[in-house]
Amino acid sequence: MSIRKRVYDILDPGHYQDLLSKTANYVIYTLIFLSVVAIVLESVPSISRRCSAGFAYFEILAVTVFSVEYLLRLWSCVESPKYASPLRGRLKHLLSPLAIIEWNCSEVHIQLTPPSPTGCGWDNAGLPPTIRL
Repeated sequence: MSIRKRVYDILDPGHYQDLLSKTANYVIYTLIFLSVVAIVLESVPSISRRCSAGFAYFEILAVTVFSVEYLLRLWSCVESPKYASPLRGRLKHLLSPLAIIEWNCSEVHIQLTPPSPTGCGWDNAGLPPTIRL
């Protein structure tokens, strides 16, 4: 089995065949949940002031993990029959709902997004960066 195929099997939620696949997916799901909790807590001014450094470090961690996951999914997507063509398959994957959601969480996207008045990735109306564009 190639490394790319193994990465695809680990990241694809339908491949819960071994401990590494389960663990990787649970880590991603947990990080998504914790990111939502952090966004909610950061919206409370008193908590945000006291824990701003912690929120910043957590955001760096989360964005790094999501960016690596995004790049690994893009690299390994051609292992799926649905995206088998190296160029067209990856382009098709880029336009899939999952890839669009992952793009919104990736470091590249966040770096290309203008800063919000609040200093974080969300503006005062609670809209994610993509919707603001």
